[in-house]
Amino acid sequence: MMVFGIIDMSRVFGMHERLRAAVREGARVAAVQTDPVGNASLARTAVKNAALPMGGSGVTDAQINVSLDASSKLVTVSVLSYSMPLITPFAGTFGHSSVTLSATSTLPWHRAP
Repeated sequence: MMVFGIIDMSRVFGMHERLRAAVREGARVAAVQTDPVGNASLARTAVKNAALPMGGSGVTDAQINVSLDASSKLVTVSVLSYSMPLITPFAGTFGHSSVTLSATSTLPWHRAP
């Protein structure tokens, strides 16, 4: 059981790092658009391509948020509530059959007027 717990924690850490890298990639794509929110599908595609799942489902469009703060000229891309299933036997018995992960990246908007 301890070995499965170590494996699960490694998987969770690895997936969290993938999510962080994916939102950075999505923010890079959004930051060079003339309309980051209007072209949010480009950023969402970049996030989904970079966040390959480690077991379980991939990131969906509904979990990806692209926003623009025009006053400070910052683009923010977030993945919210990504649920990653655990493989540890009997983890569901204790109410921990999955872990919810989130990641956010903010970059300057390069094509600001």
